[in-house]
Amino acid sequence: MTPDDLTRRLFLLDGSSLAYRAYFALPETIATRDGFPTNAIYGLSQMFLKIVTEYSPCAVVVAWDAREKTFRHEEYEEYKAQRPHMPDLLSMQWDRLPELVEAFGFVNLVKGGYEADDLLGTLAVAARERGVKAAVVTGDRDSLQLVDDDIVVVATGRGITDVKVYTPARVVERFGVEPGQIPDFIGLKGDSSDNIPGVPGIGEKTAAALLQQFGSLEALYERLEEVASEKRRALLAEHEQTARLSKRLATMVRDVPLEEDLAAIVDRCDYRVPVADVEDLFRRYEFTSLVRRLKETVVAPSASDGGGAAAESAGGAASSAGGTAAEGGAGGAASAAGGASTPATAAPLPALVVERGAGALAAVLEQREAAFAAVPSGDEGDGDEWAAAVFAGGDAVVAARVGADEWPALWRLVAHVMAHDVKALPGFAGAPRGAAYDTAVAAYLLTPERAEKDRVLETLAGLDEAGPLFDGPADEAAAATRAWLTWRVAEAQRPRLHELELDRLLNEIELPLTRVLAVMEAAGVKVDTYRLGEITARLRERVEELADTIHELAGEPFTIGSPQQLADVLFTRLGLEPSRKGKTGYSTDARVLRGLREQHAIVPAVEEWRELTKLLSTYLEPLPRRVDPGTGRLHTTFNQTVASTGRLSSSDPNLQNIPARTELGAEIRSCFVAEEGNLLVVADYSQIELRLMAKLSGEPALLDAYARGDDVHRVTAAAVAGIPVEEVTHTQREHAKATNFGIMYGLSAYGLSEQVGMSVEEARDFIEAYFARYPKVREFRDKVIAQATQDGYVTTLFGRRRPVTELKSSNYRLRSLGERLAVNSVLQGTAADVIKVAMLEVQRRLEEGGMAARLVLQVHDELVVEAPEGEVDAVKTLLRDAMRGAYEMEPVLEVEVGAGADWRAAK
Repeated sequence: MTPDDLTRRLFLLDGSSLAYRAYFALPETIATRDGFPTNAIYGLSQMFLKIVTEYSPCAVVVAWDAREKTFRHEEYEEYKAQRPHMPDLLSMQWDRLPELVEAFGFVNLVKGGYEADDLLGTLAVAARERGVKAAVVTGDRDSLQLVDDDIVVVATGRGITDVKVYTPARVVERFGVEPGQIPDFIGLKGDSSDNIPGVPGIGEKTAAALLQQFGSLEALYERLEEVASEKRRALLAEHEQTARLSKRLATMVRDVPLEEDLAAIVDRCDYRVPVADVEDLFRRYEFTSLVRRLKETVVAPSASDGGGAAAESAGGAASSAGGTAAEGGAGGAASAAGGASTPATAAPLPALVVERGAGALAAVLEQREAAFAAVPSGDEGDGDEWAAAVFAGGDAVVAARVGADEWPALWRLVAHVMAHDVKALPGFAGAPRGAAYDTAVAAYLLTPERAEKDRVLETLAGLDEAGPLFDGPADEAAAATRAWLTWRVAEAQRPRLHELELDRLLNEIELPLTRVLAVMEAAGVKVDTYRLGEITARLRERVEELADTIHELAGEPFTIGSPQQLADVLFTRLGLEPSRKGKTGYSTDARVLRGLREQHAIVPAVEEWRELTKLLSTYLEPLPRRVDPGTGRLHTTFNQTVASTGRLSSSDPNLQNIPARTELGAEIRSCFVAEEGNLLVVADYSQIELRLMAKLSGEPALLDAYARGDDVHRVTAAAVAGIPVEEVTHTQREHAKATNFGIMYGLSAYGLSEQVGMSVEEARDFIEAYFARYPKVREFRDKVIAQATQDGYVTTLFGRRRPVTELKSSNYRLRSLGERLAVNSVLQGTAADVIKVAMLEVQRRLEEGGMAARLVLQVHDELVVEAPEGEVDAVKTLLRDAMRGAYEMEPVLEVEVGAGADWRAAK
């Protein structure tokens, strides 16, 4: 279906669904100059502009969920119960969203006891009965049950304005069932987003197969004996009532009694954009770019017609060129990829030339820099063969199939632009160097405050849904599309990178690091699964003991993991004194429980239960499943473009958050081991962020302490208390340590009192005494915050930028957050840059020295190398020298190095 097939329809929008999607798709830092958050308003505005400019609707209705519970909640108490409460920043915007709808001249619709879906269904049916075609716009796939020859569902995909249009044929193609069978389909498979249970063990494929055989849920249960699998038959019989309930919950109401005149709404097919009202609202929320788009894509009202009219869509040209991101196709993609300003109209497509083998690709790469992209070939995408493409500007993009044995030749020519998914390609870990350019990494440097999925990665990945732009074999066309778009995005990013002086950070640190991370991921780290199993079994027993103890202390069983039930036990049944109450009841977070420890024995038991269950679910139980059975090694993914401070993170599994200072955390680390004949060599920066604060503040007392090699925390404690260093107690040192590290990030008196167990008054006095002794530290913090408030961003010593828009907020909470982020980003961001430089140098020395040792892990300020026993001493020296030399400064960087058979022993 083309955009033309959607014109002049009645557009029915699920406002609640779209508002949530807009909020989570865009960064929370989008706000007015006075700090009012506007990301949801901005995202909905983009959606509305797309609808009125691309589809020229005859009328638009926006339906909202009622605030109170619906009939579905009455029938099934757990309906949508798993959903978190509305985020505070979205809640602040919620009441202003209907105003946005009115500014566009749309109709707002809400009905107590019903959901937006039900209103949309009622209106869609009414429209069909009156001969008006409708388009339902939603992020909720339940609405697909409405689809027929007159009603389509425009489903939002990735991002804000990416959409997929569902016709009856498209529904069958995607789900294997007719639109009218969607409630039956959900009745069987369930819907986790709405907490609809379905039948356990029945997935999409099985549900579709059953409905293809029986037609409906009711017919299935009437002929249950015909189900071939005995096990499946028993499962369906056991959960029959749940399946029927699930279908009822998923079935949209199509006859909601509305007070509004349905005929007037459906027949209102004379929509014109009230340009003046929309522009006024955009200017009020400081949507400068949207004002420009409004003027470019909508004809201003003339004196004769008294209203605006939808003009030919400027996005149309971009759409014809394959734009899949917000704001005008590839031009918008470049903008989303780093803020570069590009025309909304996309460039003309080059021709697609399909060649045999990788030789044609190599011929282009040998001559000049080119954008490169690859997608797995075949339905299964088993990685044996890929379709790859290169584009170096000009009139043609070249594509070819690449076999597993051909990659090494291409990696020798790796100096070209490429997208971030390069690490997934075969053999990249063995490439002699990293990519010459990477659109995703560049986007990360340009807009680190945006979520990774909102940057260029989404733009490129979105092509998988939107389809290729080129005519030709599907896989080659998809690769060609990615290569062409990668080239255009890179062209838009480069001037902006140069303008912001980010070239050096990109070229000398981030790009070479991509290959180092690929090498580490390919290497993995060995895990002692037997040892993990022992710890797991012991902790499970302890968790069960704790649960019995907690239930006994509570007087009856309850769900310990439920905050609501725990709050009821603590504050209602046991009568403990609550400290904080939110919108949904009394809080039971870690801080609250810490303050209740002395009131009742149940509290420390709950704290331990929480700690152990988290360790079990996060590490001990998932880790063995992720170990490669062939090698016994765990291969995590290092994320280079996620943390806005510049820090690396890891996922699948996340190894960054294994507790470092608890006995249980140490036990988990002992399960990461070296291969036989090897040891793990662990090098850790000592107090790197505190040393950076000493350097940047120029505080003489701290600099002198580091120069003498003193215990800085003990020196601080003595200075604050006014006593000799030798008289400092353990408790005083712990107070000073908490202050030294916390003060960098705006530690409050309340926060310090919570950490170390002193009163708020004592903590306030301690902080004041600290600043009196270290005045340069306070000056440094104040200077960073003032400069960030003026500039809107902070930079690390390596030039990495991070916007801090929160500092301009009129909201005290947001402004305080901004102050902490500003100082944190300078110190933690610089530390992140330092260890990245160290990683590059360590890898270079290992390779140039022909050593068998290999980098296997990076966790915050720590590097782990697996080395043959004969290389351990050399690796220790190499690590110490490389990490110390990553950044020369006073006080000098100190590195603690150890070796052992496992990660714990090496520390």
